[in-house]
Amino acid sequence: MTDAAATIGPTRTFSEILVELGESDKPGLSIGEMMEAFGERGFGAAMLVVALINSFPWPPGGTTILGIPLLVLCIGLTAGRKSVWLPKWLNRVSVNRAAYRGFVQRFAKPLRYVERITRPRLTFLVSGIAERIIGAVCVLLCIVMILPIPFGNMPPAIAITLYALALMQRDGIALFAALLANVYAVVILILFWGVVWAVLSLMLGWFGLAGG
Repeated sequence: MTDAAATIGPTRTFSEILVELGESDKPGLSIGEMMEAFGERGFGAAMLVVALINSFPWPPGGTTILGIPLLVLCIGLTAGRKSVWLPKWLNRVSVNRAAYRGFVQRFAKPLRYVERITRPRLTFLVSGIAERIIGAVCVLLCIVMILPIPFGNMPPAIAITLYALALMQRDGIALFAALLANVYAVVILILFWGVVWAVLSLMLGWFGLAGG
């Protein structure tokens, strides 16, 4: 067990766990270490961190790589796994701990606020079969997020972040915020493909006129 995991008790908040993970003197922070520290918070906590990372505007291909661990987590949730599982090679992947601390500092304050306003309620919406349904929805969102759509990663990643928050906090009310973000992501996707289809139709029209 890692030092960070050993010091984290059941009363620790998620934001405190994130901060403590950055306090080690080791230069690298592995995904496996993070997964172990999240403990019983399981899929919700793991998905939340990875989805937040994917919500940044990455260059083309960035979310194709960064979305893979999130997709694996969502598939595990859909399959009804009781604990978080990632391939050994993915657990060994590490990030620079100093860069991680900067990431945490950026999100710690808003995360603490969210922790204060969320709590277990309407838990039947985020447990049992509902968890697996949420996992399936997140799998679809991950697939959309991985597609090479300019800035198309952000809406689905934000929706997954909110789903993960609802799971982690066992808050059925927070699930409604995730559903709204989900609808927004679908609308953005429809608009994008509508524009693509319109451009393609226009180009085909031009070629048709040129051929006549």
